[in-house]
Amino acid sequence: MPSTTRKLQQDRTLPEICLMLHMSNTEASDPLPIDIENDLLDILITAALTWEEGLLSCKAFDEAVLQLVKATAQETNLKRKRSINSASTCTGGMK
Repeated sequence: MPSTTRKLQQDRTLPEICLMLHMSNTEASDPLPIDIENDLLDILITAALTWEEGLLSCKAFDEAVLQLVKATAQETNLKRKRSINSASTCTGGMK
């Protein structure tokens, strides 16, 4: 588990952050403001890049959380690309 993101997480666990983003991405909740989405995505990317091996007895759980972090970051980035493409299509490709 990464120790570098603990202060940024503000008492939220990585799975909680993933759920917040996933619910926003899938419209299961109100959309997050872009600045909050950016902050949460930055936490996940930093966590994935600075991941540290934990106790051997926790390895399976830690790997599952890491995969959740990566999947959520990827999902959020794909949602952003779809939004950009959709906006471009609606404006006839004009920016």
